[in-house]
Amino acid sequence: MRANSQGHVHQEFSLPRIEVSGVILIHRPWTMSNIKESTTTLQEVGGRTFGEELQIFCREFHLTTHELHRLLMAKMGIDFSKDLSWSRHTSFLAKKARQHLYHLRRLRDFRLPSNVLRNFDTCTIESILMGNITVWFGNSTKQDRQALQRVVCSAERITHTELPDLQTIYYKRCQTKARRIVKDPTHPKNRLFSLLRSGKRFHSLKTKAERLKRRFFPQAIWALNQGN
Repeated sequence: MRANSQGHVHQEFSLPRIEVSGVILIHRPWTMSNIKESTTTLQEVGGRTFGEELQIFCREFHLTTHELHRLLMAKMGIDFSKDLSWSRHTSFLAKKARQHLYHLRRLRDFRLPSNVLRNFDTCTIESILMGNITVWFGNSTKQDRQALQRVVCSAERITHTELPDLQTIYYKRCQTKARRIVKDPTHPKNRLFSLLRSGKRFHSLKTKAERLKRRFFPQAIWALNQGN
């Protein structure tokens, strides 16, 4: 709500708009089910074809920036709460990974060797927990990380092997992705990775917001500097 100089109150909307009778545009809320239903015709994220289809999609539904962000996140299989926390997404990952612990226990009951159990864990449980980890792990809460780590500990007890913790895997993924960006001069974020005069370490990104410090690029630069 906003009042002008004459005292009249205007209501500002941040909702997408749809056409009624081909002329009128009205505002209405867009739920996650609406997003998933509307994006079934879109291809997987990435590539020129997806970009062209996304432009047509935006012109058809008159998306706001906020709704476009939600759409892309949903298309990549990422879900987050209204308060911009990752608790909902991490809870979904933990629940999905715990379901596969049953299959891991069944393989153990069949007395399969530990290396086979470890490979099964890597291909299923670890793959689920590591999905898009460079996007969400940095800003996840301590409680969320503990819930995910409990799944890893359960897998360790079943396989009788030592598995890497999530923090270690996160920094390795950040390093790998950052090195690819550094080697690609055409990448739009390549300019963020500038070397110091020594030529060995990178300039750290300065920001006062704690949430920004835990995002991918500051964390990736820190991981690269730790590896040098």
